[in-house]
Amino acid sequence: MQPESELKADASTQPRPTMKKGEISEQNLRALESIKEIIEVEEEKNVTLDQALTRVLSNYRRFVPFQVR
Repeated sequence: MQPESELKADASTQPRPTMKKGEISEQNLRALESIKEIIEVEEEKNVTLDQALTRVLSNYRRFVPFQVR
């Protein structure tokens, strides 16, 4: 597992996604809000939905292999 400082560095180098109303399904919004709550409890600090989404996408890109066909 990577140290927290490396995780923060990786997330900060990724372009920040911005969500516009209607671009995310209700199901995904609820899931993202749940992830946001977990981050807030674990790290004892407030984060925005955009920050939570940035971290989700950063981890997704790191752990889900991408194959060009």
